[in-house]
Amino acid sequence: MTSIYKYPFSISNAFTLGLPRGAQILSVQVQDAQPVLWAMVDTEEVVQLREFRVFGTGQPMPDLPRVDFLATIQMDFLCWHIFVVRPDV
Repeated sequence: MTSIYKYPFSISNAFTLGLPRGAQILSVQVQDAQPVLWAMVDTEEVVQLREFRVFGTGQPMPDLPRVDFLATIQMDFLCWHIFVVRPDV
């Protein structure tokens, strides 16, 4: 069954989330002071770990050819830029 699920996460340089295979990431925002990712998922698919990277404004970024930008979120006076690591093909 297809549903939209939310996945809270903590701000760190890198984090992983378990998302059903084929999940379509819809949005990343802050809800009640908590960073959250929303995705459209097939609840019958197997769950796979997805990797994410987070960079603050002004922080150096290593060469990351395998990432896609998702969103910029603001928390207090800080801006965080969220990227998803493309799975190996």
